[in-house]
Amino acid sequence: MTRYHSPRELAHALQEASPDKLGLLFYNEHRPDTTPVWLLPDPYEKPAHHRAKFGVWPWGEDGDQVFVQWCVEKGVEGSAAAHFPASDVLGGRWAWTRFLEEARSKAFDARLKAAEALAGIPLTVRLSLFTAVPGSGREYQGRESQQVVWQTDQGRLTLQEATGSHVFNEQLPDAPNIRTMALLLEQMAGRDWCWADFGVGVVLPLRKDTWSAQELYTRVLAPWADLTRPEDTP
Repeated sequence: MTRYHSPRELAHALQEASPDKLGLLFYNEHRPDTTPVWLLPDPYEKPAHHRAKFGVWPWGEDGDQVFVQWCVEKGVEGSAAAHFPASDVLGGRWAWTRFLEEARSKAFDARLKAAEALAGIPLTVRLSLFTAVPGSGREYQGRESQQVVWQTDQGRLTLQEATGSHVFNEQLPDAPNIRTMALLLEQMAGRDWCWADFGVGVVLPLRKDTWSAQELYTRVLAPWADLTRPEDTP
């Protein structure tokens, strides 16, 4: 058993455990011990919104937990595109596009079920939606938000929590699987201006005994490693 005192410390340990060379990308470089951290195989550009990646994110109001996840983002699109930098606009290079393709075909649900079996515990799935705000102080994670947290049960979704200041789609919390969730996302109003963060992984304690980094990588992150690499990388 091992103890980690911050997302950064755990991210560094996962770097050592991974067979791939992973670089660290901090959400806020001025708060390295408390900010969310992404891990991406080289090479990658900054910002890396378009890339699928591993994430080590603070979890809970007290900051005493961490969400270790595979994660992917959706940028603005359509009518919103002209109001944001090109790096924020959803395009063909974005991993979100590949994620939706797998979700529509049920391939992602099959992958999720296999990943849950390997972990040996239910996985946490989180979807966060935001209305992006343009301008000089542009904020792609805007003021309006909806967040849904599920746990897996043999690949299916069981609602744990639904929060936020805005409902993008009232049916999302009841989605029984990722395929349904993806279809609901494509149907929702205001999709052009919506930024999305999707992640799947486990929630672990900080400053208490928990899984070793090697165990965590092997049981939780390894099933998603192929999706973090650029499509032209073997």
